[in-house]
Amino acid sequence: MKKIKILLCMILVGAMMAGCSSSKLDDEYNEDVLKKDAKNVISMLLDKDYKGLESKMSEVMMKEDAINLIKDAWEPIYSKIGKFKSEDKIAVVGNKGLATVVILDEFENGKCKFTISYNKDMKIEGFFMK
Repeated sequence: MKKIKILLCMILVGAMMAGCSSSKLDDEYNEDVLKKDAKNVISMLLDKDYKGLESKMSEVMMKEDAINLIKDAWEPIYSKIGKFKSEDKIAVVGNKGLATVVILDEFENGKCKFTISYNKDMKIEGFFMK
């Protein structure tokens, strides 16, 4: 429970930062590369490739033990929504020097929205599932 609270706090801070910033993507980012990488990250999550997913994370995320928080949050979600069916929507926005990819995917028993924020080194700075 403590891990979920920490994850939610990280998400809240990220959401507040996003709400106070422009949605224009910085020139250092390539939208197509971001979309491709985010889809790859979700594939790793679906395949339960937590080591691969961890290798994509920034040092800050690694220090916060985010991979275990993600794993603990994802497994109950996945057991409820079932197998992946298709991608519905994808969008990329900028927020205070970060790039955020939002993907809405359809599963057998519902939808899940993934929000993945990247730094300029293409390392994950934030990860959220809803």
